[in-house]
Amino acid sequence: MPKTKKITCTKCFGKGHIRAFSHVQGGVCFSCAGAGYRMVSVSHKPSILFAIEVTCVSSDGCSLEPGQRGVAYNIKARTAAEALRKAKGKWLGARCYPNLWFDPASAEAVPST
Repeated sequence: MPKTKKITCTKCFGKGHIRAFSHVQGGVCFSCAGAGYRMVSVSHKPSILFAIEVTCVSSDGCSLEPGQRGVAYNIKARTAAEALRKAKGKWLGARCYPNLWFDPASAEAVPST
């Protein structure tokens, strides 16, 4: 269940009605339905950039020597676990998946600086 927050209506400034529109449904504010406030969902934790570091296992398609670690992807996510899930989806969808130049088990999400 998403968290919500009560904010003052910006159209009627918390009064619930607008005098200038008293001829339309008694001036009830349509934005807040006469309550004077609106419930808005609180945004989640913001996304940050993660570097997905992996260990090179093959020099084919890799500028690193086998055994060296390097960045395979930069992915925006809220958590390291979410970044790894997104990265896994990327390499599973790659045409060269069985012959990847890196070891997927070595993948680690590190906040990018």
